[in-house]
Amino acid sequence: MNLRKWARLAATVELVVLAGCVPSVMTPTVTATPGPGKLPAETAKISYELEYGSNALEVHRDAIKKGQRILIVDDLLATGGTAVATADLASGLGAEIAGLAFVVELDFLRGREKLAKYEVFSLLHYDR
Repeated sequence: MNLRKWARLAATVELVVLAGCVPSVMTPTVTATPGPGKLPAETAKISYELEYGSNALEVHRDAIKKGQRILIVDDLLATGGTAVATADLASGLGAEIAGLAFVVELDFLRGREKLAKYEVFSLLHYDR
C-alpha cells in the first residue's frame, strides 16, 4: 500500500487541524468540506437528512482526484449521517474511501452500521 497517494478529508473546516495530526507521510493534502457557499472555486455539493433537519457539504471539485485514496477524519461518529454524506461526496468525485477515523464514537447510536462497507476507527467509545 502506497500511503503517499492518500489524502485526508476533514468533515468540517474546524477539523482540518485534527486531520493535520494524521501523519503527513500519507500526504500533504488536507481538504475540508464546509457548509454551502463558503468555498471560492467550483464545488461539488451533497445534501443529506439528519434526525433534526437537513444539511449540506461542499468540496472543491479539484481537491479530490479520480482514484485517489481518501481517509475521512471527523471528531464524532454519532448516527453516521455526516460521515456517509462525506464518503458519498468524495466517492462521487472518483475517490476511493480508504477508511474513516473518529476521535469519539457513540456506540449506542449505531452510526457505524451505516458505514459497514468502510474500515472505521475510533479512539474512544461510549456505550451510554
